[in-house]
Amino acid sequence: MGCPPVPPRRPVGGPLSAAFLSSRKQFSAMNIVEHIKEIVSPSSAEDAKAWAAQWFSEPQRVAATGVVQCVMANGISDMERLTPDARLIEDLGLNELQQVQLMLAVDQRFNLEISDGDAKGIQTIAQLIECVHLKMSGPPASTVTSRVSSSLHLLHEECG
Repeated sequence: MGCPPVPPRRPVGGPLSAAFLSSRKQFSAMNIVEHIKEIVSPSSAEDAKAWAAQWFSEPQRVAATGVVQCVMANGISDMERLTPDARLIEDLGLNELQQVQLMLAVDQRFNLEISDGDAKGIQTIAQLIECVHLKMSGPPASTVTSRVSSSLHLLHEECG
């Protein structure tokens, strides 16, 4: 099996290109969660929990802990550089491939999908944590669908 194609390069700090965003899908075959498990040791898991407790309130700590573990697995282990306002490119020095890997790792860790549109707007660790937190705390799609179906059924009976 060959190596996946290298995503197109872009200037540091520039907007994410459509080609770059679509290349995220090519890397989804990697089992990033397994990679994280190999890299993140129990002590770094405790570091991530402590970091999350320092910066975030209880409702966001699960998201913050998981995101920071993914960041650490992506090669950023200097806890002094990790602040909620740390920018993924400028402050942490992530390149495009590392950004794709981080988004995929977060997707897999939390069993959710960060859309390409969401990924475009994520520039800091806090924005990534907020995105994950909102996706985790929102109603599941099946719940929304069943509510809409029930409402339509009631409306049909009333008008019927």
